[in-house]
Amino acid sequence: MTLEKALKELLIRDPFYGIFMLGLNKRIVSGDHEIQTAAVGLSGLNYTLYINEDWWNKLQDAECQAVIKHEVGHLLFFHLTDTFKSDYPTIMNIAMDQWSRYAVMYSCNC
Repeated sequence: MTLEKALKELLIRDPFYGIFMLGLNKRIVSGDHEIQTAAVGLSGLNYTLYINEDWWNKLQDAECQAVIKHEVGHLLFFHLTDTFKSDYPTIMNIAMDQWSRYAVMYSCNC
């Protein structure tokens, strides 16, 4: 499933997440990029969704939807703000991923 198709379907099926995606920059990166799966990050004054093309193309349609929701979850829960700075960034990243994953699984039929 292309990213564009996944975003359109998300906007129709789950507008809550879809509307957040409208305001994000989207960037597809190559297989040898430092982002090996998907991520969101600051890009100037806006946020960008990064998708590794090689990894994305191996996913099923439902997984594509879940990945997008997971990444939006990081924004919804303010995981990129100073509030979540930690002396243990690896542990904090794992905890934030778990929370975002839980929220996605709780909110959809993925």
